[in-house]
Amino acid sequence: MPLHLKFRLRERSQNLSYAAESWDIHTKGMQIITDAPLEPNMHVELWPEDEMGLHIRDYAEGTHFVHGNVCWAKNGSCANKKTYGIAFNRDIDWPVPIQTLTEKLTPAVFQEIPSQFILDAMVDGVFCVDTDWRITSFNKAAAELTGWKREDALGRHCHEVFQSNACGEGCVLAESLNTKRAVENRSVFITHAKGNRIGATISATPLIDKEGNVIGGVQVFREVKSLLGRAVILDNVADGIFSVDTNWRITSFNRAAEKITGVSRAKAIGSYCSDIFHSSICGKNCAIAASISCGQPDCNRNIQIRNADGEQVPVSISAAPLYDNQGNLMGGV
Repeated sequence: MPLHLKFRLRERSQNLSYAAESWDIHTKGMQIITDAPLEPNMHVELWPEDEMGLHIRDYAEGTHFVHGNVCWAKNGSCANKKTYGIAFNRDIDWPVPIQTLTEKLTPAVFQEIPSQFILDAMVDGVFCVDTDWRITSFNKAAAELTGWKREDALGRHCHEVFQSNACGEGCVLAESLNTKRAVENRSVFITHAKGNRIGATISATPLIDKEGNVIGGVQVFREVKSLLGRAVILDNVADGIFSVDTNWRITSFNRAAEKITGVSRAKAIGSYCSDIFHSSICGKNCAIAASISCGQPDCNRNIQIRNADGEQVPVSISAAPLYDNQGNLMGGV
């Protein structure tokens, strides 16, 4: 992508470091502009500046500290500066936050290269919405991942296209727009145009004009086959399993849960659990609420639920709180 990111560079035989700037970012190498006295075949060290969104500890641990070789050099447009091609000695994964990308992509860049061309070059699905939640851009990867053609997706409300378990109150994009901050790497399921479920991770960031007003949002998503694999595993478990978010809305619902309740997954997901189960312990005696309040599983309660036909069904249940990788409460299972 055509970025303007700052780096520090050091020729390995010297102790001096020099400022460098790059307009691209890659796992195997980089083009940079610098006034460092470099020549082809020189060994160099390169690391990003703080404004890239990385932390000092990343440099100290060497995670984003790169050794490389100068492959070529040519005169730049600025006095005393040259453009160099650097090949890294190892692949490196640059974790550039979405917010940084949003800030770095200047209007001048978009005048040089059409924005849709840039978006279509990305391997992740990307779409934008306006303040009415209508899709205003939709890249090639988004079309491939969802099965929706760009011309069919544009102008539609995003929930019509994605039918995600994060649509509604748990919308990641809405959270980003409300807080005016980026939200990164949430795990969700989206529905393909053909009806099959796709595991994905999504990140979102608001679009903000010069006056600080939110004028829309951007969401980036990628398919995660491991999520889908977990769903397949759950569908082959004989016990009914469902999870809820912190608003008590169902976020997953396996095949056995469908069989026991007579309620389809499509109807259950997004509904309040009490509306689906009509359990004898819904309310103050809720097992999930008890497990969340004490932070421990609540096991082997014998209760009754009411199925889709209105029949009372005796079941044994266990409940536990559900946390993400950072220890934040996500709901219960």
